[in-house]
Amino acid sequence: MDSNGWHAETERIGLRTFDARDLSLFLEYRNDEEIARLQGWETPYTVDEAYEFFEDLANIPPGTPGEWHQFAIVDKATGATVGDVGLHVRAADPSTADVGYTIARRYQRHGYASEAVGAIIEYAFDVVGVRTIFANALAENEASRGVAERAGMALDKQWLTNDGAELVRYSIVN
Repeated sequence: MDSNGWHAETERIGLRTFDARDLSLFLEYRNDEEIARLQGWETPYTVDEAYEFFEDLANIPPGTPGEWHQFAIVDKATGATVGDVGLHVRAADPSTADVGYTIARRYQRHGYASEAVGAIIEYAFDVVGVRTIFANALAENEASRGVAERAGMALDKQWLTNDGAELVRYSIVN
């Protein structure tokens, strides 16, 4: 982490561990029915769940194999938290990782996700030391697919889940 508290940053955004100042926006997008559907989590998401999530993150160093670490995406010019990007280093093979990303609806279509994914890829390669990174999305989620592609990831695989949803996987190798 640098002296400004960022784990990773670009000219426009910083990535840091979540804390209490992020609660309102975090709950906003965690309880957005369409975002929840695309991400695969259940709503409602409560304040207690959010605080427990933030506490767990505070105790899990980024890059810990087998654990997801979500980073708040912060617009450096305004100080606004706009969403999150997650990194999961695989326990079975710490040279591989997964990324995931969520942007609150009011901040979508401003390039935050692509920028954050690019920054977390660089962080994962340069700081954590992974060699291959994957991102999964519903095939219908064109916005998420575009984020992966703009971050330099290539379509790697397509498949159907047991419930019939079509998923795609993107990858990038260092």
